[in-house]
Amino acid sequence: MLGTLISAIRWNDLLGNCSYVIMAFSFLVTSMLWLRVLATVSMLIEIVYFLNTGDDLITAIGWDVAFIAINLWRIWALHRARSRVRALPDLRLLRAVFPGIDDGQIAEIVKAGAWYDLAPGALLAVQGTPIGALYLICEGRAEVRIDERLVAHLGPGELVGEVGFLTAAPATASVSCEGPTRVIAIDRTRLQDAAKADPTLASAVHRVIGEALARKLAGANRQPASGGPAP
Repeated sequence: MLGTLISAIRWNDLLGNCSYVIMAFSFLVTSMLWLRVLATVSMLIEIVYFLNTGDDLITAIGWDVAFIAINLWRIWALHRARSRVRALPDLRLLRAVFPGIDDGQIAEIVKAGAWYDLAPGALLAVQGTPIGALYLICEGRAEVRIDERLVAHLGPGELVGEVGFLTAAPATASVSCEGPTRVIAIDRTRLQDAAKADPTLASAVHRVIGEALARKLAGANRQPASGGPAP
């Protein structure tokens, strides 16, 4: 009898410790989906632990149920976002341009943007004019001109409008399509709002923009009297 009681106590303690270990591990993963899945599993085990303690823990159990419900709703939303993202024709490019973020965060970028098929000569930026979007070239090429002088060519995976995104300053160069070009125009305000709500997304976006600006500055330094980086 005593041995059975001791075994039961030890088993319940094991459940409690298992719950907290899983919760701690959830804080180490970088995927928001897996964080929520692990947190939900942890709280389910914790409810079983609370029920077997013999104490009146109805308040704690009630909060666990509420947190589980919130997590299940967010898991469903993330699953829907992943399903939509996986159907995108430019998913591989988006993942390459924005490494380190999951499909849910890519979905936030996509929600802030729209795809456009542009004709040769179409302008993505006009020197001295503010840009309201951050453009990602998906297909085709664009040329960059500063004071009418050709300084660079841009291809798939390159961004246009980084300076405007960071500072809201006018474009430092004019950018036009060399041929048929497909781009994603990401609204500056909507992307900034999404980044404010998600520090991981904000870090990824600013890292990508910083790297793009660094490449363009390096290219501008190789051009005499270039006048600065592309927009």
